[in-house]
Amino acid sequence: MRKITSCRFSLSVMSDNYKEMILDALSQVDTVTVASSTDLLSTTYIGDYQNVINTLQAVFSAVNDDKTHITMESTLSPENIPQEITTSSTTTATQNFVVHGKIAIYPLGDPDYQDYIDYLIELGQNCGLYQKSSQYGFEFCGDIARLFKLIRKIYRLTETEVNDFVIQLSLSVNSPSLKS
Repeated sequence: MRKITSCRFSLSVMSDNYKEMILDALSQVDTVTVASSTDLLSTTYIGDYQNVINTLQAVFSAVNDDKTHITMESTLSPENIPQEITTSSTTTATQNFVVHGKIAIYPLGDPDYQDYIDYLIELGQNCGLYQKSSQYGFEFCGDIARLFKLIRKIYRLTETEVNDFVIQLSLSVNSPSLKS
């Protein structure tokens, strides 16, 4: 068995041309290193954790036009599969912008889960992205590159420490709530 990462996400674009923006962003992103499927409500990427997270970052960067309020809700989790998958690495060249959001970690079947969540909150504090604690995780604000570097680190550490887990990631850019 080989451990891979599954990520399902939905983009919400607060614009009249939301459909075009979402479909254009999805078509711009190179998905050669992940299995990809899109349905009416969401898109799923499956593959090596770094490739999945890199591709997720690329999509969120591609949809951002620096003026439209956009959110992304995503769920990441490990899976065991019997077959091999593409493991070549992708790099993500993205624009630089500030992202607000929150990350929640759900270590499944671990009686000491709160200690682990507290450890991950400390990681967020140490990298300067932490805003405040929230249920099962923390809220953050910062540059997209630094944020996704932290997400990769949290995913990898969790994967090595916990057998089964789910990470929920909520992202927001260009929110009108921040301007008031």
